[in-house]
Amino acid sequence: MYGNFKGFTLIEVLIATTLLAIFFGVLFDLLSNARRDYYESQLLFTDMLILNNKLVLNQKENLDVKKESLKDYPQIEETTYSYGKAQIYIYTPKR
Repeated sequence: MYGNFKGFTLIEVLIATTLLAIFFGVLFDLLSNARRDYYESQLLFTDMLILNNKLVLNQKENLDVKKESLKDYPQIEETTYSYGKAQIYIYTPKR
């Protein structure tokens, strides 16, 4: 500020406005990413509950089942159960 004038210069106001715009832009981006991650985790949690309940009740229809031997341990069999985005891996000795 120069002289006896009270207030801010145009440059000071422009810099403050620019900084606020950048701050709010970053804040809104973080909030939108958090909202998207929340909904994705909610869907994954629901799929995981359904998959777990189907396995507990031994209702394996509508599940993707994949069995394979492990490369490093051929005596162990890996069974993958999938429903939506949820996956459960079960390891058992080969018979």
